[in-house]
Amino acid sequence: MKKRIMAYVTVAVMLAAVGCGNGKSQLKPTEDTKPAETETTGSETVGKDAEVASSDEDATKDDKDADTTKQETTTEQQTTKQPEITTKAPETTTKKASSSNGAQGAPTNKPSGYVTVELSSSINANNEAQKIVSSIIDPNMSEYERVKAIHDWIVINVQYDYAGLQNNSISRSAYNADGALLYKLAVCEGYAEAFHLLCAKAGVQSYMMYGEAGNSVDGWDSHAWNVVRIDGQWYQIDCTWDDPLVNGAVVTGRGNLSYTYFLLTDEEMYSDHKLDAAYTKNEQVCTSRVFYGYSKNLTLQQQVGQNIKDIKASTGAQAQEIAKNYVKSGQYRFDVIVLDSVTNAQEVIQQGICDGLAEAGVYGDVQISYSYQQLYEYIVYNISLTIN
Repeated sequence: MKKRIMAYVTVAVMLAAVGCGNGKSQLKPTEDTKPAETETTGSETVGKDAEVASSDEDATKDDKDADTTKQETTTEQQTTKQPEITTKAPETTTKKASSSNGAQGAPTNKPSGYVTVELSSSINANNEAQKIVSSIIDPNMSEYERVKAIHDWIVINVQYDYAGLQNNSISRSAYNADGALLYKLAVCEGYAEAFHLLCAKAGVQSYMMYGEAGNSVDGWDSHAWNVVRIDGQWYQIDCTWDDPLVNGAVVTGRGNLSYTYFLLTDEEMYSDHKLDAAYTKNEQVCTSRVFYGYSKNLTLQQQVGQNIKDIKASTGAQAQEIAKNYVKSGQYRFDVIVLDSVTNAQEVIQQGICDGLAEAGVYGDVQISYSYQQLYEYIVYNISLTIN
């Protein structure tokens, strides 16, 4: 399945010499400084150039067909099959999620004990999974923290096999956990199987899901993802579509992590995913709203590297106030997250900058550098000032 590139449209740069006389801006942004038009699909905004290899459909490999084919072929590393793996969860004590990016009040029950999974991965992948879990999972972690740590490891370390996709030469290992864990190169099924195996090692229950993902405009491709159980409730999760790495390069601006498909309800996931009727045996009801909408905030938080509560604006007046407070306190590099429905956002941010400088008693020519990226229904403005 062709991996969807998370389209965070990142555009720079506007350099403007601004004279802030009496706190007023003498130069307004021009039309070409506005964010580029994008296409919106479901809960994500997709840049028009975002889909890689869209013109090479013949190179796209059907993951469901590969699911059958891979049972007949083994990789060089795959000398012994592990049809069933039973692993015991580490001894734990309950602990609230303490990560700065963690869910506030996230459920904290202990892992569920023994977890049995059926996989096509090799002994080597099984052993590597144990090493990875030992390095990223602390015995005191809650189930939420374990799932997040596994998701983050996969998204950061595994790369989608675009070269194989484009050349119709995807390696057999890319379709299972061997590719993801041993070679750090996989397609969606390899991502999903790696997540499944790591969860088993961490004592968290999960299943693999098979179906299609896409939309009515761009089309649907066969795809694999997971459901995971946290504190007795099931959630949808797709590590492949949360991976912003393309050919080794981060395409999301500041970070190589996304949480767009992290702990979703069925309602959220099935806006652009479809479960294949032949694979409903693993289907779970994912209706818990403990993390509803949480993926958006977590992704935004990851991109700006700080708590977003005080820098999100739903009106122009709020955006202006945020910019003013930053500059007034002497901070000349900052972010403002503004709903993309707010008109003239750069102008009101610029006005806030001038107001802040005036209140701080700072005057002179101001160079303002803007860059921005589209995330969901927000525009993240990255702002830097130079005062002469």
